[in-house]
Amino acid sequence: MARRTKQIVAIIFTSLIFIIHLVFNGLAGAGDNNLFPTSVGNISNKFSLEITPVSKTFSIWGVIFTYQVLWIIYAISTIFRNSNANKILSTKFFVFFNLAVITLTVWLFVWCVKSIVGSFVVLVIGQIFLDLTLYFALTDFYEFTSTQSNLTENKWDLWAHRILVQNGILFYGTWTTVASLINTGIFLKYELEVKSQTASLVGLSILAVLILAWFILENFVLTAYTGYTFTAYIVLIWAFTGIHIGVWNKNTPVAVFNCVLLVFSCLFLVARIVILIVRNSKKASYETIGYDAKQGAVRT
Repeated sequence: MARRTKQIVAIIFTSLIFIIHLVFNGLAGAGDNNLFPTSVGNISNKFSLEITPVSKTFSIWGVIFTYQVLWIIYAISTIFRNSNANKILSTKFFVFFNLAVITLTVWLFVWCVKSIVGSFVVLVIGQIFLDLTLYFALTDFYEFTSTQSNLTENKWDLWAHRILVQNGILFYGTWTTVASLINTGIFLKYELEVKSQTASLVGLSILAVLILAWFILENFVLTAYTGYTFTAYIVLIWAFTGIHIGVWNKNTPVAVFNCVLLVFSCLFLVARIVILIVRNSKKASYETIGYDAKQGAVRT
């Protein structure tokens, strides 16, 4: 009962924190108010790089926020249902998500006062909290499915966690990863006076390594945990497309490198979908095979 009470409190607190976060985001996006005299977009234009996506790219925040609202609504629904589904997510998941949201709210204020170093540090901390949130989303789900003897009665809840929670957090975290690396480039250019092209290439290079590492981990190392994740590549395609639109007519190393990453992101998405289909088809086939003790034979 104590665990259940903690979880209910965590869900309610998460809902309130995220609502506040949405309000501050709206104010920061609009600008021209007491809290945010200048909008986030105007600051981004002031500290631009070759890898800064065109402004329309940032409309993805609407999708990100909608995704988070959907899984939070789902989490709220578990409060009113007597189901094992309320045992899937631990309190740690909600704690780190709230820390991430609070940190990213702080980033809005730091960014709008044009503190490049401060915004860089705060964004990295927020990214770490989001990564830990994803970690608990995946491990909590794995532990639940490993300890439950009958998962049939929780079928829809399991899919809600796979599609809404796991992929929702991954969607959010992937975009903030891109934002963090753009912020890294801004830090290099405007604080360390590194050339704009070099700063952009550093950001893209780090992102390329992270993409390759995630593809390997997701598909070949952490398969027990990442059985249904796929949204990272959708975000990457969106981000690289936004960058490409801004540099497509420039024959520069940044434009070429970005185009290569865009192509690989598309290929990785296709590969990921194929892998998911093949693996789940095999899993379904295995689940139809059983052993008849009376007949002493395998049945299909």
